[in-house]
Amino acid sequence: MLLSMNYWITTHWPNRIDDEDDIPWGIYLPNGREMAGADLATGDLVLLYQSKTGRPEVILSPTGERRIIGRKQGREGIVVIARVAGNLEARGDDVPTKYADGTEIWWRWSASTEAIVSDGFVHRKKVNSVLGYQEGNSLRGFGDYHSGLKKISKDQFDMFIRLFSDGRSSKPISPVSINRERLGESADHLHLKEYVAANPSFALKEEGIEWIATEYLFPTADCADIVLRDRYGRYIGVEIEVDVSHLQVDGLLQAVKYRFMVPIMKGTNLHETRAVLIAYSISGKIKRLCEKYEVDCFEVERSAVDSWLNSDRDRRPPCQSN
Repeated sequence: MLLSMNYWITTHWPNRIDDEDDIPWGIYLPNGREMAGADLATGDLVLLYQSKTGRPEVILSPTGERRIIGRKQGREGIVVIARVAGNLEARGDDVPTKYADGTEIWWRWSASTEAIVSDGFVHRKKVNSVLGYQEGNSLRGFGDYHSGLKKISKDQFDMFIRLFSDGRSSKPISPVSINRERLGESADHLHLKEYVAANPSFALKEEGIEWIATEYLFPTADCADIVLRDRYGRYIGVEIEVDVSHLQVDGLLQAVKYRFMVPIMKGTNLHETRAVLIAYSISGKIKRLCEKYEVDCFEVERSAVDSWLNSDRDRRPPCQSN
């Protein structure tokens, strides 16, 4: 039985000027407004919105000296797509945070998140448009119970994903022409590669996967069989093998290399790139190694490839457009 998933958007003030990290992380709710996150669960997807400004904090030294810490200027938009990594819980002995305007907030409740991608952006005006608010809405007092957290629909989340990808700062990898004459490539390998390139969402069992390149050549002379991109804009280096026995680690090693080389070529963060190993069969030992070293692995049935090859549809894989 498939478990339902919820989709959220949460707001953050910009980080303090003494904080080296510019990216907001996690979900934080004021005490008394935790009901806004009653349905929040590990695995849910959340958009992290950073406001343009925020209240300066008051810090008291052990001697009672009062110091005001200002905030950086925020980007005023959605800056991270993340996955909820823990349940909403009380933060132990945390005490209310005092602000320069005389107010205080006890950010007692929190849930951790892990970033999926941060190379993108949706400006506040577009956020308001998707949510059905007036364009000039500042999003102050935002969310359910004015908590800064709001549950949204899957359709709204999908729209934000498309807008976020449009706001990517990096340029896409240029696809290269398919090299059908690669020395030593068997028919089984070629057919599986063509099938995955033409049917990436089926092969990876994931919606929204698009083909970017086949036979992508790195300056090191390594060549990724296929480069894909998922619905969040993360690039995926794919290594194709035919059958992977428990003694064959070369395909796994290639996939691991792609995971580190693609972000260098793209100028993105490591967590915004994925590595995938695909074959007709993969031994249990290699599957366990894939899990250990953060490589996704998928098996494709030969019958599916054979059926596709023998169908009336044009079976040619994607090619570089002029």
